Amino acid sequence: MVVRTIFISTGEVSGDLQGAMLIEALKRCAQITGLELEIVALGGEKMAAAGAKLLVNTTGIGSVGLLESLPFVLPTLQIQRRAQHYLQQHPPDIAVLIDYFGPNLVIGNLIRSRLPQVPIVYYIAPQDWVWSVSSRNTAKLV
Repeated sequence: MVVRTIFISTGEVSGDLQGAMLIEALKRCAQITGLELEIVALGGEKMAAAGAKLLVNTTGIGSVGLLESLPFVLPTLQIQRRAQHYLQQHPPDIAVLIDYFGPNLVIGNLIRSRLPQVPIVYYIAPQDWVWSVSSRNTAKLV
C-alpha cells in the first residue's frame, strides 16, 4: 500500500474543527483509493481524534486582536521552529494550511523556499484583507 504524508497546520479552535472534518474526508477517500495516509499536524484534540499525529496542540494559542495575541508570540515562535525542524527532517507529500494568518504564512513561506517540491494548499485562506494593508504576501503563497 502506498503511504502519503500530509502536514496540516492550524492554530485556532475553528481550524481544529475544520481540520478534523478534512482528515475524516481524506481518510475515507484514501481507503477507497487504496492509499495509506500519515497525517502530521499542528492542531488540536479534534484533529488528533480524527487520526492526526500532533506535533503540538495549538488550539490554546489562537487569539483575536493585537494586545490579546502578545502573550502567544513566544509560544508561536517555538512552535514554528519545531514545525520547521520536523518538516526539514520529514518532508511531507503535501502541506495543508488552515487559516491561522501570521504563523501559517511563515510556515508556508518556509515550505515554499526550502521544500519547493511540496505542494501547499491553503484550505480556508486567511482573511488577509482584514489584517493587512497589502495582501501581497498572501497572494504569493496562495
